[in-house]
Amino acid sequence: MRDPTTFKAFGVAVEFRALHVEPLNAVALDLRDLVRTNHHAGAHFGQRLKRMSRMIDKITLHRTGLERLQDIGGCRAVLRDYEQVQRVADEIVEAFGAKDVSNYLERPRDTGYRAIHIVHERDGRLIELQLRSPAQHRWAEVVEKAEEITGHPLKDGEGPEELLEYFRVAAGILALEESGNPPDTGLADRLRDLREQIRPYYRDTGRQR
Repeated sequence: MRDPTTFKAFGVAVEFRALHVEPLNAVALDLRDLVRTNHHAGAHFGQRLKRMSRMIDKITLHRTGLERLQDIGGCRAVLRDYEQVQRVADEIVEAFGAKDVSNYLERPRDTGYRAIHIVHERDGRLIELQLRSPAQHRWAEVVEKAEEITGHPLKDGEGPEELLEYFRVAAGILALEESGNPPDTGLADRLRDLREQIRPYYRDTGRQR
C-alpha cells in the first residue's frame, strides 16, 4: 500500500464507494415501502456497502473497472417464499425500472446460489437489490460462514471440489423442498457422503460441522 500509485488507486476506490451511501439508503427505503405497501408480511430487510477487500477481489477476478461493479451498494429483502420473491421482483421492475435483472431462481449459479438480483440506478450510482426466500438466505449465510472457517472463496466458485459440491447439492435439496416436490433420496445420500468428506476442512480450523 506504500506504493504511491497503489495508494492513490485505493483512495479513489474508497471515495467511489462512499458515493453509494445516499443512493443505497434511498433505494433501501423504497424497497421497504414497496414490500410493506403491497402487504407482503413477514419480510426481513438488510443493506450494506461492499467491503473494500471484496471490491478488490471482484475487480481482480473479473478484470473489470471500478465503475462497472453493480453491487457496491446492496440491499436485500428476505421474503416469505419462492412465489413471493418472484412477485416482488415483478413489482420492483414495474415501480422502479431496472438496468439489469438476474434470475438465479430459474438459472442458478454454478455454486447453487438462488435468488433474484435487480440492478437499479439511483443518482448515477448502481444499486443491487437481492430478493431471497428464507431457505435461500440461510444457505447463503452458511456459505459465508464456511468461507470464514475454511478460508476458501466459495461464493466465487473457488475451493476444493467436495466443498463446492456439498453446497451445490444442499441448494438443490432446499429448492426441491421449497417447490413442494418430493425429496430426492439420491441427493440426500450424496449430501451425507459429502458431509463426511468435508469434515477435515472444519477440523483443521478447530471447528466441527
